Amino acid sequence: MLRFDATLPHQAAAVAAVVDLFAGLPRAPHPTFTETGVANPPGPGFDARLPANLRAVQERHGLPVTAGLTRDFAVEMETGTGKTYVYLRTAFELHRAFGFRKFVVVVPSVAVREGVLASVEALREHLTALYSEPFDAVAYDARRLGRVRRFATSGSVQFLVMTLQAFRRDVAGRGGNVVHRAQDQMAGRRPIEVVASTRPVVILDEPQNMESDGAAAAIAKLNPFCTLRYSATHRNPHELVYRLDPVEAREQGLVKGIEVASVVPDGRASEPLVRLLAVDAGRSRARLTIHHEQRERTLWVRLGDDLAALSGGRREYGRGHVVADIGFRESSVTFSGGLVVTPSTPAGTYDAGVRRAQVIETVRRHLDRERVLAPHGVKVLSLIFVDRVASYRAPDGGLGEAGRWFEEAYTRLAPAHPELDLPPVGAVHGGYFAGDPRTGYVDGGETDASAFDLIMRDRERLLSAAEPMRFLFSHSALREGWDNPNVFQICTLNETRSPDRKRQEIGRGLRLPVDGTGRRVGDPRVARLTVIANESYDEFARTLQEEYRADTGRGIVVRRAGEPDPAVRGAEFTALWARIGQGLRARLPLSTEDLVRYAVRALREAGPVTAPLVRVRTTDTATGESVTGPDYALEPDPGLSEQEVVAEVQARTGLTRATVCRVLGEAGLLGCVAVNPVMVLDRAASALLAALRAQLPPVLEIAGGELRAAEGVRGEPVALPRAFAVDTPLGPVRPRAAHVDGEAVYLSSPRP
Repeated sequence: MLRFDATLPHQAAAVAAVVDLFAGLPRAPHPTFTETGVANPPGPGFDARLPANLRAVQERHGLPVTAGLTRDFAVEMETGTGKTYVYLRTAFELHRAFGFRKFVVVVPSVAVREGVLASVEALREHLTALYSEPFDAVAYDARRLGRVRRFATSGSVQFLVMTLQAFRRDVAGRGGNVVHRAQDQMAGRRPIEVVASTRPVVILDEPQNMESDGAAAAIAKLNPFCTLRYSATHRNPHELVYRLDPVEAREQGLVKGIEVASVVPDGRASEPLVRLLAVDAGRSRARLTIHHEQRERTLWVRLGDDLAALSGGRREYGRGHVVADIGFRESSVTFSGGLVVTPSTPAGTYDAGVRRAQVIETVRRHLDRERVLAPHGVKVLSLIFVDRVASYRAPDGGLGEAGRWFEEAYTRLAPAHPELDLPPVGAVHGGYFAGDPRTGYVDGGETDASAFDLIMRDRERLLSAAEPMRFLFSHSALREGWDNPNVFQICTLNETRSPDRKRQEIGRGLRLPVDGTGRRVGDPRVARLTVIANESYDEFARTLQEEYRADTGRGIVVRRAGEPDPAVRGAEFTALWARIGQGLRARLPLSTEDLVRYAVRALREAGPVTAPLVRVRTTDTATGESVTGPDYALEPDPGLSEQEVVAEVQARTGLTRATVCRVLGEAGLLGCVAVNPVMVLDRAASALLAALRAQLPPVLEIAGGELRAAEGVRGEPVALPRAFAVDTPLGPVRPRAAHVDGEAVYLSSPRP
């Protein structure tokens, strides 16, 4: 049985962030009855109290202050830190404090729905012990509308879990989903009306997949008292009330560390796909296959064509992929960066040999880790992502190529571990796929009922050492909404190397592992997730860092497989320096109070923020004389929100969100974003960079959030202050001096 801790500070803070929005509301002493059953209380005065309550919550967590004009609230929590637990606890706290009883959980897919229901069942005993309150939690099923009637009429706490697809179609009343059709068993009412009559608190799980106008219209039909949005990667944060980003989660030891094992062919580690199919001398063109967005694309190219544009802007074609020459005799294409491809020598093709090697490496690492952890009662699971259902399970019911590779690898490697008493190969792997229209697979087709129940519903049995299944195959069906604490390996068999977000993939294995008694294991030597990728470590880490920085403004430590974790070993600096040498990123601990004081003073002295102007210049084409004026005030950019301004200032300065928000708040600029967001952004970034420069040693300067050599500094080593440090895989190192050459800052051996 999984064990849960009701006292974790980050979860308590996330619960309080929502509950405190309701501060001042009276608790409804009795259930609120309607014609169709029992509803949530109307919450008299909620809108009047909301702006002040919202501001207090946001300031407490260092978030941008928003106006509180909507009842759309967002909680951002890194995958694996317990967001499902948090919103269930939040619902019970809202019931305890204010009498709310009806909660609709809306999810984007069957996978997320099953994950929610599995979490509820795992938590049932824990929640009952905490609140002594009976409750029901059921999935909406169009064939079992009695569940809707019970949801509406019961006086106990009720959770109704619905996929968006179950009530999205034809919300205008033209048929579509059963939920929009009048039902005799409901006195001619539509089920959606019965749900809406309860005035439910609507909880959106993974709302980034439900942001379209159609989704918003469907959700509005539920008549929510308020909407609570829970995700690790919001597209629209609405009224953000709590954030636990991935950097904080890792620093607090709340998730696994991440390491990358690259499986790439020698010499082609970073090459994008370019395959030459034919040349056409008559039309001076060549036919290529390249990557375009998420798929391969075949197209004709001519001299001067740039694959960066033809690929839809994919980053790997960004340099040196302009067609420089087409050889018609020898059938070749030469690119501006020197790459030459022929029909027999393509570039960047991650062929079957690479993907097979990934599977073998996954099995090998899995068995090694199971050998170490099994004596401690920790079950090891591996998740293998494939692009197509047929890669694992063929349409005729047999194994696809990835399935065959797995069985060959397991059959060969497992006998080397007799101490593990491993199950036979046929029992250790299974798959779940939500469907693939190209192969005709649908839910329940390629996945038998037992595998579906085990992977999607019975997490505790899957974690049991007695359960033989250890290797799980899937595709996008498990990239959101499903995770398992004991996934230690994630293998990405991306034939087309699609740009699916890496954060989504690795999020399936970030949760801290549990032992056989259900207790979390936070030991960093155990809590490690290995990603077996078909790209170089540098490329994988760069892309992942870009995603983290785009979402949070901050990076996260990603290690090569085999590198030590700083939480495990933090000495041995001499060996470290010999191994990694020069070129590390440096950091200088700053005085936050001095920084804030300097920047706030500069911003206040800069004068008021005014609306942007456009200046008109009229020129006489005959005489060349020009007249300037008049000036017009422009409407501010409606797409640039306070959150976006803060994120951009973060990106320019490298400072934390909390510091940026504090400076903008104390300078009185947060309320000026609506007037002229660009002026606020530029002034804030300039003031903060000036404040940073004031604290740097003269050898260094800051640009774009990076430390570099100051202009004009060359040559001799420069002594550094003792507070100066360098971030390394083993923790901070304190060098003796910096030697500057060009824009590079070289650091001498560390202080003992």
